[in-house]
Amino acid sequence: MQPDAVNFWMGDDRAISSTHKDHYENIYVVVAGEKHFTLLPPTDLFCLYEKQVIAATYVQKEDGSFDIQEDDPKMTLPWIHCDPDNPDLEKYPLFEYSNKVQCVVRPGEMLYLPAMWFHQVSQHGDEENRTIAINYWYDMKYGANWCYFKFMEKIIAEMRGSNLNESENE
Repeated sequence: MQPDAVNFWMGDDRAISSTHKDHYENIYVVVAGEKHFTLLPPTDLFCLYEKQVIAATYVQKEDGSFDIQEDDPKMTLPWIHCDPDNPDLEKYPLFEYSNKVQCVVRPGEMLYLPAMWFHQVSQHGDEENRTIAINYWYDMKYGANWCYFKFMEKIIAEMRGSNLNESENE
């Protein structure tokens, strides 16, 4: 079976992802350094405070500084403000009920990350402060699990009295 995408990742200790989910079955292989994963199952959606935000891009100005410009055409994307490795439980009290799992993937090791699992990834470089990884994405099956996840989104939005598809500023 051929993957739908193969991604090459290279960076140093400064790199960290936001908490997000992918619609792909993910096989993640580390070549150098370490990848640190914080994983949360799709059933934790209720305690992650996912909101829609306006998509934007950093644009470098002539003086070297950066501006944030809204993408054109204007669109929104899901964003999780709560840092699962250092949650502010006063601001995000439901996070206390999350089922996070943390793991480290080292050179020569592989992680299978199921589609729709939330994850945040940081890294620790090798002796040259580099981290290299490759991942293989396989399209998920849009079956019962997808329907269940979409049902959870609707229920959570109703319980919060808002629409998760509306843009909210924090």
